[in-house]
Amino acid sequence: MIDTPPHADAMARQAARLPDLSLVPCRSKAFHLAAIEATSELVKASQKPAFVVLMAGPPRAPSIYREAAEVVEGSFGLQLAPVMLPERAAFHHSTAQGRTAEELDQSGKAAREIGALWLWTRGQLYAVPAAAETSLFSPPPPRGSRLASCVRAEQLQCVPAAVKTFRCRSTIGSAPRATERN
Repeated sequence: MIDTPPHADAMARQAARLPDLSLVPCRSKAFHLAAIEATSELVKASQKPAFVVLMAGPPRAPSIYREAAEVVEGSFGLQLAPVMLPERAAFHHSTAQGRTAEELDQSGKAAREIGALWLWTRGQLYAVPAAAETSLFSPPPPRGSRLASCVRAEQLQCVPAAVKTFRCRSTIGSAPRATERN
């Protein structure tokens, strides 16, 4: 995961070329949606898959998300990730304690949503069929599979954006290479 300041042009251009998949976090409000226009150009120029993750919006506001989808997909030509991270108190409480939402309440909605985003992202990167994912704590993949060299989700507590860092061998592209993931 590479997180750059919103207006760090040179840094952001360089960072956009590195990942196998870009997830662009964005709130569903008009001001925030307008702010990702430059980011959309960067990720499109990278010619690698990119998705916008809508976050911090009301949990039950279908019209807000529908309008945001029209802007993201219509105006910017990016795809929306199928998992959203709506406003949850657990995100605020866990951050204040220096923990993740799952560490605060493993069975809570915020933890389930982060876990769902992680499983979907993992599936995008490693072509893991959704049917193969029975739970957040599924058993490790068989040896020799594309995920066998990656740290299992249960070892990370299904928190891709956590402070934890792990090594993962990426097999996307022509040759496997080690990549740092946060």
